[in-house]
Amino acid sequence: MAGPSQRAVVQIRVSGGQAEVQYAPTTLAYKIQNMEITPEGTLRAIRGACLYEPDRGQDQYNVRGITGFRQMSLPEGFEMYSRDPGAPTIYGLYHAGLLKGRAPTLVVRAGSKLYLHAGWRRSWKVIYTDLTDDGRAGYPDMFTVVNDQIVWANGIDQPLSISYDGMVIPLGFNTAPGAPEVAGPQQPTDRFEYPNSEGYSWTGRIGSIGDFVDNNDGAVLEGRWRYAAAWEDIKGNISPLSPESVDISIRAQRANFTVFGPRTQSDVANPMLPLEVDITTKVDDLPRQFVVKASGSAPEHAVACRLYRTPDTVRFPAELRLVDRIAGTANFTYADNVPDSRLGAPVESFEPVPLADVIISHAGALVMADGPYVYRSEVGYPGTLPSRFVVIPDPDGAVVTALASHNGRLIAFTERAMIDITNPEMPPVILAKGIGCVAPRSIQGLPSGTLIWLSRDAFYGWNEGNGIVKLSDPIHRKVKTELAKGALRNAVSVIDPESREYRCAVAPAGSFENTLVLCFDGKGWRELKLGYDITDMCVTDDSRYLVLFAGGRRRQIELALPGFVDNTFSTLGDALTHTPEFTGPVLDLIDDTFYDVFVMGHETLAEEPQDVTYEFKSAWLRGDDTALKPIHVHNLYIGMVDEINQSIDVNVFSNGSFAPDEDSPRTVRAVGVGIEDLVGDLTIGTGKVHTRRLFWRRVPIGLQSVNTWAFELTSNQPFHVAAFAFQTSFATMGDELGRIPLGEDE
Repeated sequence: MAGPSQRAVVQIRVSGGQAEVQYAPTTLAYKIQNMEITPEGTLRAIRGACLYEPDRGQDQYNVRGITGFRQMSLPEGFEMYSRDPGAPTIYGLYHAGLLKGRAPTLVVRAGSKLYLHAGWRRSWKVIYTDLTDDGRAGYPDMFTVVNDQIVWANGIDQPLSISYDGMVIPLGFNTAPGAPEVAGPQQPTDRFEYPNSEGYSWTGRIGSIGDFVDNNDGAVLEGRWRYAAAWEDIKGNISPLSPESVDISIRAQRANFTVFGPRTQSDVANPMLPLEVDITTKVDDLPRQFVVKASGSAPEHAVACRLYRTPDTVRFPAELRLVDRIAGTANFTYADNVPDSRLGAPVESFEPVPLADVIISHAGALVMADGPYVYRSEVGYPGTLPSRFVVIPDPDGAVVTALASHNGRLIAFTERAMIDITNPEMPPVILAKGIGCVAPRSIQGLPSGTLIWLSRDAFYGWNEGNGIVKLSDPIHRKVKTELAKGALRNAVSVIDPESREYRCAVAPAGSFENTLVLCFDGKGWRELKLGYDITDMCVTDDSRYLVLFAGGRRRQIELALPGFVDNTFSTLGDALTHTPEFTGPVLDLIDDTFYDVFVMGHETLAEEPQDVTYEFKSAWLRGDDTALKPIHVHNLYIGMVDEINQSIDVNVFSNGSFAPDEDSPRTVRAVGVGIEDLVGDLTIGTGKVHTRRLFWRRVPIGLQSVNTWAFELTSNQPFHVAAFAFQTSFATMGDELGRIPLGEDE
């Protein structure tokens, strides 16, 4: 919005004598703070913020051992996240239109809890607790949507999956089950018994079928198998695979076999017992079945267990394949009678869900960064992370600081590199070295199709056609020297749906609070200083397209304090005993930071206004191309539009120095003639308000023989500027050489 760069000097060409030319505000702008460009091209003060959830009735609370009152009343079972002195910081804010837009869902993370906005008549509901009350240890809270569920991560706690109805479960699994316990047929200790007659000796269909060498009887051949297991949650996500079980075996045994006897010497004397018995049986009647038991305990959100088994490892590769999906996971016992030929698909190796610092959605999958690793989920299953998709983008193993999904490309950033990892089956492609991203929440796609992000020293843009371009040259000094380098990672951003401009909240130097918003419309920059610590921002995913932000503001609150009178004393021995007398409540004021959710650009009278300054500063103005010919500046004309404001201050600068001249500030009325009388005479039901009018104010400048000059408009009240005009003339004394550094005046 600010027009030319900081180093550019606007040229004003004047003829001899005097000239008056009108200029649009953006044409002259060097700095714009808390003002915005209207569709008509004028410059007006921004509208302030308002609370997203309005205040309610009076409700009692207790803080720091002191009883007080707050302006709210919540239904039973609901809890407000803030508005008390010392209330927790809001670390995360996100809105998603789930169920194809039928379920608008607003989630807030405040302190150690997640809250769901349940509507204005019900307010905020706690949906998850026991999180780490820390938002500064890593990046800002991360949110994204995959398969109609919100995925949340903060790099400290286990990532979570949030449904439209407020159901919260851990995202996938960060651990694997224990190795299954298995049992099967066993060889008897007594040599007179037939094979596999002990242990879990049930008939079945497992085993390799063959013939004995010495005859053609059917037989089960000796074989060995192993098991493994994985959990499944209600969303269908699969855990990492358990360790494999011990080998379970079946000894070789023919179908038609002989039982030898008797077993004891006493039985030999009994002529009624045969010495041997031939038994005719089918192969499927032989003991060929296993029993499998779960080991250890499963997480609460696990709803099933997937059981895997190898084929006969004596004859086939030891490749685990699916046996069955077993509903329920608590101490299950499963009788396995599935032949090798009926085993399912081979098992895939999955990774534990990491404590990700950065998450995004890409092509229907969740992408997560943890240290130098990038994980990509199965499409539609954000908690299922195949091992084959894990990549290390940077060949030196640098930490991944940001991810971006842009125009079908998946981009990974380190602090010093930009890398294309779109195809997980191909090696990463380095797009840029020396240019990285330090703030993952600063990444946005501009309406022009350019990807924008914040590096350590600048804002950069990238698209397929133009490559990487530095976009912050007009505010280079501010980004380089006036921002807190240690707090850049906490920057948050949105694309304003109404203005279509990029807005990024950052911390000024010397602070860790995001009190400065830098706005870029594709051409120039402007600033917002709203008086809030902006910890997060989002745009509502519905027809409203509101820009919401979580902000902290300084407020005073009245507390009801017990009062005492120090006038009751008694003597007990040599000691003086003080017994204060209670006199009733005494009001006191506490100044504290309150965090809440606000709507940007929707000012209301109900919201306590913040101390903001509206400012327009021009670029350096000159009379010729070289700025060597001195000029006189007589008058500045300001084309104003009616606002309810009394005055603005005008500061004037000259010859490259931003030190105001001795006549600054000059005070100028910012309301048109008769506006106060017009408003004062209005009668409800009869009065009519005219359309806002354009009027001009003349500001005497009186600069003599200057090479360059600039001006500044400031006010703590809104004002509206449509145009500027100047009255200047060339100086008649002196010449150009007198202004040339190190030049000689001949």
